[in-house]
Amino acid sequence: MFEGDWLLGDVVLVALAAAALIATVLVMLSRRRSAPRSELPPGLWQREELFEYARSAGLHVREHGRPGELPQQVDITAYRILQESLTNVIEHANQPTEVNVRFDRRHRVFELVVRDDGKGASAARVGDGLRAMRAQAAALGGRVEIRTTSAGGFQVRAVLPLPARA
Repeated sequence: MFEGDWLLGDVVLVALAAAALIATVLVMLSRRRSAPRSELPPGLWQREELFEYARSAGLHVREHGRPGELPQQVDITAYRILQESLTNVIEHANQPTEVNVRFDRRHRVFELVVRDDGKGASAARVGDGLRAMRAQAAALGGRVEIRTTSAGGFQVRAVLPLPARA
């Protein structure tokens, strides 16, 4: 495979993420703000459901900080990144028992960090899920960093810009 093929694949993923984001925004604009939560797009207000999913797989989940109210595009993207990160812990981490989820905001930036305590992890293999997380963050002008920890687990760190009024 040529390097150009990889670049084209990245462009396609960014385009798909952007199209999904535009579709979500159009749906949100067509709905009234007073819609019941069950009709709203996914967001971190549903994080407890994701935590329960991780707990049902035997993980102890620790939440640090609160996301607070976020612009909808940031909220949806952060939710999707949290969802993919927890799924990766469950499916790919080596003997994890705990996952720490940290929310932070400062200097017009929202940060989400998901860190597991797995053992003996090697460098993360970048598959479609990790590429999609990066593409979703990039569509907002943000980034996702994935690394192994010194203890042998994985860490996903998403940095998403916030508008001046957020």
